[in-house]
Amino acid sequence: MATDYCKYHPLTTATWHCAGCHISVCDDCTHMTGEAETVPQCLLCNQALVSLSHQQAAEPYWLHYTDFMRMPLNPIGVALLVLMTLLPVFAPEGMLLPIAGLSYVILALYGWGLLQQTTTGSLAFPELGNILKSISTLAVQVSMAIAVIFIGMGLLAAKLGGSILIVGVLLMVFAPLLLMAVVVDKSISSLWQYQSWKSVLEALGLYYWPLAGMVFVVFTVAYAIIHLMADVLPASMLQGLEQGFYGYAMWGTMALVGYTLFQFHKSLHFEIVGERKTKKRIVSRKLDNQAVRLEVYLKEGLYDRAMALLKVLSEKEKKNPEIQERYYNFLVFMHDKEQIPYQATNYLEALIETNQSSRALEALIKLQYLIPDFRPQTPDMCFDLAKACSELNDYPRAVSLLRNLHKDYPLYTNMADAYFMLAMLLNEKLQEKHEALEVMDYIMARFKKHPRFELMRSYWHQLGGKQKTDFDANY
Repeated sequence: MATDYCKYHPLTTATWHCAGCHISVCDDCTHMTGEAETVPQCLLCNQALVSLSHQQAAEPYWLHYTDFMRMPLNPIGVALLVLMTLLPVFAPEGMLLPIAGLSYVILALYGWGLLQQTTTGSLAFPELGNILKSISTLAVQVSMAIAVIFIGMGLLAAKLGGSILIVGVLLMVFAPLLLMAVVVDKSISSLWQYQSWKSVLEALGLYYWPLAGMVFVVFTVAYAIIHLMADVLPASMLQGLEQGFYGYAMWGTMALVGYTLFQFHKSLHFEIVGERKTKKRIVSRKLDNQAVRLEVYLKEGLYDRAMALLKVLSEKEKKNPEIQERYYNFLVFMHDKEQIPYQATNYLEALIETNQSSRALEALIKLQYLIPDFRPQTPDMCFDLAKACSELNDYPRAVSLLRNLHKDYPLYTNMADAYFMLAMLLNEKLQEKHEALEVMDYIMARFKKHPRFELMRSYWHQLGGKQKTDFDANY
């Protein structure tokens, strides 16, 4: 079958298809409405996309029934079964109950490792190290719950006899449901939460009942073998036989449940083992795929969407120079003369905020080449850029940024400091002593209560300043 490639990335295999636009795209070229969303949407028409599966679908669990029963029969599993079977035989009679509880906990922990292995779709026996790594708080809680159920059923059977069989049958039928609910929700509390059970049943539908039937058969066979020997074996050997056969049945059941989770993981919204990092990487990529989305919009000529996308990003990422520059360049491309000065100011501000003075000066030079009369739209930005220019020895540009601030922004709170800097640049760097004196005259007349007024007045006197009442109106 021919491989589909992304329309916008010809070397990337397509993973989604849009029936409305008749295009195939990769993961990056999609729109996710939220992290919990399972089906992404088309960037162009916002319709749900159809998955293009390039992997073989999981084979149904009922085709691997013998594999689940054979999986525990490996050297380690057989040795553990023999140990659990013989342990009660050599244990003191008063220790049979504690030994039974501990045995079922160990058997269940081993079964949990098999479950974790089959949730990956692998029916190969896991290494002992992987089984030990699978032991977690949830694994211990589940194992203890299983041990309590087995011990409780044994004690009730001794008192209630055959009537306990009904409870046993119900447990066998619904054991896979309870176990899957716990694994999917990653919480032991799902054992008694109806909503968790309902979610599993809805995801599997009628496919649940063959699963329950398989579990019923394997436990029924184990029960039959144990009770055939009940009349001829002493209590310790019978307990060992129960632990061995029920442990084996439990392992087969847990392996079967794990593979069922793998087969239905999409409908169960279950994050299978081994895909966690991939999923996080995809989510992260989708949260940071705005460049790809912009590329799609531009290739399709959807400039309005591109404009809206960049505007939103620039508002959210005020201090991100790359995003501010991207929006500014797009406005230049669109010849939006009304918005260019404002966005250029935002771009320069982002550079200053991130301590990129040299880059800010380069950007300012390009801006003033493009727009000769360009001036930042805020007095603070003019002042900050002037400082950057001064640090980089571009004194004429720094002076041009500060000139006539009192006309454009008469109420600017940092006017005195800005003009003091202007006067020093004019006098010390450009040898424009006369204009520097005019600037200091303005400061002396207007900012007599400034905290640095005495320092300014001293500099004013150095320039030859004398008492004036008016500032040169032509300045």
